[in-house]
Amino acid sequence: GAAFCSSDGFLEDSDGLTQVLVNRGKEKGARVRLEPATAIDVEGDRIVGVRTPSGRIETRIVVNAAGCECSELAKPLGLELPIKVERRRLVYMDRIRERVIEPLVAALDVGWAGKQLIDGVIYMGYLRETSENLDDWAYTERVVEKAVEVMPSLMEMKVKRLVDGPYDTTPDGHPFLGGVQGLDGYFQAAGFSGHGFMLSPAVGRVMAEMILDLEPSLPVEPFSFERFQKKSAQDHLVI
Repeated sequence: GAAFCSSDGFLEDSDGLTQVLVNRGKEKGARVRLEPATAIDVEGDRIVGVRTPSGRIETRIVVNAAGCECSELAKPLGLELPIKVERRRLVYMDRIRERVIEPLVAALDVGWAGKQLIDGVIYMGYLRETSENLDDWAYTERVVEKAVEVMPSLMEMKVKRLVDGPYDTTPDGHPFLGGVQGLDGYFQAAGFSGHGFMLSPAVGRVMAEMILDLEPSLPVEPFSFERFQKKSAQDHLVI
């Protein structure tokens, strides 16, 4: 079997989109400060500020969207986010003119997925949990082995490089969205498990709605911080 959605999209220039969003925010009156948040200040059960290397920012509302650092910011507030930082790797191959992977191939039975970029470069990864135990060389060999098993036409392609980066993963692969009981003014958008970029339009909308105390336009209960206490998480497969 297979799954295909004709309305799915793909964007390679994530940096460009980020800058577009920053500029649009500025046009709407947002101020951008390029410095880390080192702590969130609380008085009683209410948010009162965020600390940075240059001083404290007074605020009654804060959104913890610090990616892999979300847990560190939340911990002093008494919040234990079950987020694990995991390494993910991709193997980049030669650029070719022919379109051989459209739009994305994920062969879950063998643990392989691949994508061809607009410029013809192909990147791919090994999806099995055991991949964490492989060094970079063994991981690359495994990826190429599985690629040829799925698509023999890739046999003659050369490996160009391997890149890696961190994922902020949750036990069920779903993020934490919204506020937390007993802490007024605190919101979080954390634990996206590698899906943050694709979810960002919907997440931005529902986070704004919750901050403004409006009814969310999409269901957010499955992403509540309290869902693990309610034992509502379900088994699933995450790419």
